Amino acid sequence: MKRKIYLSMATASIIVIILMATMSIGVYYEFFEGQVKTDMKFQANLVKNGYEHATDKDAYLDTMYGIKTEIRVSIIEPDGNVSFDTRADATYLNEHLDRPEIQQAIQTGFGESVRHSKTLEQNTYYCALMLSDGNIIRISNDTQSVMSVFLSIVPLAIAMIGIILIVCLIISKMLTNMIVKPLIKLGDNIDELTDGANYDELNPFVERISQQNRTITNQLQVLIKERDTITVITNNMQEGLVLLGNDRYILSVNKAALTFLNSRQMNFVGQNFIVLTRESKLIESIDKALTGIANDGIIKIDCKSYHYFSNPVYENSIVNGTIMLILDVTEKQKVEKIRQEFSANVSHELKTPLTTISGFAEMIQNDMVQNKEDLINFAGLIHSEASRLLVLIEDVMRLSQIEEHVESKDELVDLYLVAQNVIKSLAPKAKKRNIELNIKGTSVMIKGNSSMLEELIYNLVDNGVKYNIADGKVVVYINSQNGQAIVRVCDTGIGISQKHHDRIFERFYRVDKSRSKQTGGMGLGLSIVKHIVEFHHGTIALETEENKGTSITITL
Repeated sequence: MKRKIYLSMATASIIVIILMATMSIGVYYEFFEGQVKTDMKFQANLVKNGYEHATDKDAYLDTMYGIKTEIRVSIIEPDGNVSFDTRADATYLNEHLDRPEIQQAIQTGFGESVRHSKTLEQNTYYCALMLSDGNIIRISNDTQSVMSVFLSIVPLAIAMIGIILIVCLIISKMLTNMIVKPLIKLGDNIDELTDGANYDELNPFVERISQQNRTITNQLQVLIKERDTITVITNNMQEGLVLLGNDRYILSVNKAALTFLNSRQMNFVGQNFIVLTRESKLIESIDKALTGIANDGIIKIDCKSYHYFSNPVYENSIVNGTIMLILDVTEKQKVEKIRQEFSANVSHELKTPLTTISGFAEMIQNDMVQNKEDLINFAGLIHSEASRLLVLIEDVMRLSQIEEHVESKDELVDLYLVAQNVIKSLAPKAKKRNIELNIKGTSVMIKGNSSMLEELIYNLVDNGVKYNIADGKVVVYINSQNGQAIVRVCDTGIGISQKHHDRIFERFYRVDKSRSKQTGGMGLGLSIVKHIVEFHHGTIALETEENKGTSITITL
């Protein structure tokens, strides 16, 4: 600090001295230049008066050659030609009409200008006056430029600056010692700060230090509290988190990671990662991360799947540890498996009718149909398979729309009226198989999507008709209970075996594939029902027994 104060004062002194010297030279030069211009104007008026009052002007000008002076006199005619000059043969001089001082003299009667010579480092001052005969008299004088003046006084200036600088350095050193002495005294008693050691200005500084000491103590307590908070947060994370140093020793591990890795011991901090788990994939992942390679992978532990991520932690471009994050992806993989099965089922269901259509169309194209009756039969089969294909596509699109909540318009819907409409539309289909359709209950109003609710009841009744026995029954019950709407569809059909109960609401799942082909089922009806119920935040319950009928209850 002492050195900095001293250097600051010395530097300030040097800068001030240099600025003062520069400004002094500038002021002197301005004064010098002004004096030169005044003298030049005075000299010009003298020459003009002498010329104007001379009886023989040529003789007067000839006398100018004999006067030994630094002033140069020229006579310029109105067209710019030089008729007389004391330093050069006028016949060899260029026209001067474009010179600034000549232009000013022509316009105002008086003109002046300064031109600088970089070669000689001199300034030439020009002063021009308009004569009564229309000619212009101009005088000029060469003087030193500001740089020449500066260089001429450099030795003296350096000597003066040196003397002043030495005095300033001595004073700076004395002032520095005076300033720093109380601070040194204050520093010797830093642990017992009471006042500013004779400096009123230091009292805020002393108070600030005391306040900082108190702040540091408080912040330390806050850090301890935050550390405990972070520990609570990590222990309540659903994801497993493990922090390790560059030697594979554990710095922190939360409860989720211990649960995932089936570790009963709770305190692994300070122990090697291999003590926590001996899973080779996890150990290899940590080793890669410690070499700077971020990696991830899937591991199975006790029938559960976990996705782990290992990332290196850098400090100044050097790997100083690693972070491992472990996620339970068991359900995600189940969903992915369902998606893959769905894709496979869609492909299969699309392929079957397309194959049939393509086959019959090829036969017709190759003129393999011998008579009109076969042609009509093949065309009917093509139409049937195309209709089946359209139904499949519409069901898949409908299912996607419901899942994405494309239709979200709510309105008051009378479930009893919806059920009546469904029974009317399915009556012809039921009559073909001699199936009796009935509706019981009362009018129940709910807020929902009318088209979805109609599709829900339609699919349930349609299944009751499809999978019923001859001369069977399908009954729809509509009522309310405890402020909730109840829709129950019961049939006397073939029922569903217990082993299929958990899967009948999956897409494309069919209990009896051979019977579904006969009835035209695609395995999407109950899946659509399930999604419509979920869309309306309802519940669905299944009661069925093989060969004893089925009852499905929807609560909305």
